Amino acid sequence: MDIRSSSETGGLPVVEATAAVENRKLTELEDKLTVELKRLCSYTMKSARHRVKLVKTREIAAIQMAVASEIAVSAGSYRLDLADNLLHRLERITKLVAAIEAETQKDYETRFGKPMG
Repeated sequence: MDIRSSSETGGLPVVEATAAVENRKLTELEDKLTVELKRLCSYTMKSARHRVKLVKTREIAAIQMAVASEIAVSAGSYRLDLADNLLHRLERITKLVAAIEAETQKDYETRFGKPMG
């Protein structure tokens, strides 16, 4: 309706068309956001799988890299308790790896009568 003459005008379809264009644009933006979030989730999952592979190598340097990545994520979200937990786990793992290496060295020397290397 035209306020000045209280008669109907043809302006209503323009408003609806504008709203439809805005809704379409909003829908497109929402769809793009959904795609980007899915991509980020996929990347995050791949990254986590990679860190798990690093840990499974049983090599201390690889384990340290995986733990450092996890600590960064924990600290970034202000979960210092998790970072502390990870550091304690790494310490225990490092001690176990050192103990295994020492026992392996002793076993080798016992069986072959000479140091490894």
